[in-house]
Amino acid sequence: MDDPDHSRQVNTHVLNAILDTAKGRAIVASRDIYDERGIKLLAQHMPITPVLQERLLSLQLRHPLETCLRFEAPPDKG
Repeated sequence: MDDPDHSRQVNTHVLNAILDTAKGRAIVASRDIYDERGIKLLAQHMPITPVLQERLLSLQLRHPLETCLRFEAPPDKG
């Protein structure tokens, strides 16, 4: 039987891979991040600091944290 909360659990392997790759690169929210009650915690495109990352991992989020992250685009070299 499927666990309804399973889809909200953090995939630690994916999250750790993102964070390892991110050393020296900025990570930002790829979407607005909400807690399980629907309270907006962070707006899309806002940076994810290590302190904020730990805080978000301690909360029940609407979507797993690793699905809400992306690398910030590097500046154009034009």
